[in-house]
Amino acid sequence: VELGAGSARKTRVLLEALQRVRPGAWYVPVDVAADFLDETAAALRAEFPRLEVQPVVADLTGELEVPPTLPRPAGFALLGSTLGNFATEAAVALLRRVAQAMTSDDRFVLGVDLRPGARKSEAELIAAYDDEAGVTARFNLNMLEVLNRAAGTDFDSGDFVHEARYNRAEGRIEMHLRARRDVQVGVPGRGFVPIGQGATIRTEISCKYDRSVIDTLLGAAGMTCADWVEDTHGRYAMVVAKRA
Repeated sequence: VELGAGSARKTRVLLEALQRVRPGAWYVPVDVAADFLDETAAALRAEFPRLEVQPVVADLTGELEVPPTLPRPAGFALLGSTLGNFATEAAVALLRRVAQAMTSDDRFVLGVDLRPGARKSEAELIAAYDDEAGVTARFNLNMLEVLNRAAGTDFDSGDFVHEARYNRAEGRIEMHLRARRDVQVGVPGRGFVPIGQGATIRTEISCKYDRSVIDTLLGAAGMTCADWVEDTHGRYAMVVAKRA
């Protein structure tokens, strides 16, 4: 059961192994985009004919309902570093919903990005969110174009510049858009909103973790860490959790 499955591109590594050792196993991709999820499910059925694909359309911020006939024990997964986009209370709430959907024999595989430390510098972390090719900057600035289309605002992306910061106190990367000059942004129903030169709009957070923080989050959600595996460079970790 994969939360936020998307295209399941990375998950194929797990599915290939699963199909070899457990023909007829289930894969339950959970995502909010119904049409995209249907396309993913169709592609997976063609690629893995012995895999039972049962997509579930759901928002990660809502209740997690798995098919009642789901074979047990089951593995739940939240891969990448998706958890980091949630502030503490929201992260605990998400983990608690996963725990409530699990049985005592189920396991939860969680990907987490690690905080700077002996093997990972703060500069290296910031560089991942402010890359020389400008990919992340374009992604961040595109949020203004999306707002213009979806909400009717009149942002000019040329008035802003991408900025990535590491907030040591909170242990997270924060992405901002900094105003190059004084601007007036038209907002439907609000008139014009002034944004002063140098002021920033925070567009995203990406929390970073260590073992103690993850233990605290899991404990608050009714889970406990059964295994913790870091990569050799101390950049990220995979956590295996179970119900407490």
